Amino acid sequence: MLNAVQSMLTGEKPSRDGYSDCQLASVNHAHASLRFGGTIAFAEVLTQHSKASGSFGWDGKELWVAGGLRATFRVYFCQWETSFDLDSVDLQRTKLDLGHEIQAATVETQRSKRSGTFGWTGRTLWADEGLRARFNVVLCRQATPPPSKGGTAVRGQRSAAAPTAATS
Repeated sequence: MLNAVQSMLTGEKPSRDGYSDCQLASVNHAHASLRFGGTIAFAEVLTQHSKASGSFGWDGKELWVAGGLRATFRVYFCQWETSFDLDSVDLQRTKLDLGHEIQAATVETQRSKRSGTFGWTGRTLWADEGLRARFNVVLCRQATPPPSKGGTAVRGQRSAAAPTAATS
């Protein structure tokens, strides 16, 4: 049987807030799934495109739908990578609260002649001694986000296993 996955990711990397939006459809009420690069912390329906309510859930890196559900989802990740620009001005330390726990940070591109220093504590990234750079940062989600604003968000469930696909 053909895999009944119809999906579209809106971007390769998660947003700065650690989520990606995608579309996934259960065709003819069959199971369909989409695998991501990172572990899913939470998923919600932003817009339902089908009359059938069906079901959805996630397990590890996989989001699944069944029962005829076609929808646009927002998928939040436990850990993700993103980039931020930060400039030390007048050789002074500049701090930026990233809103999530920092796991790692590296200089992606340096824009200053001075090498300076940088580091992080908790949610705060800092640059000092004239360093101006774009940083590649790995962030970690500490809590489940609230439902998205606008529209009605339907919450799915984390499952031990996705439903099995029907065979012909």
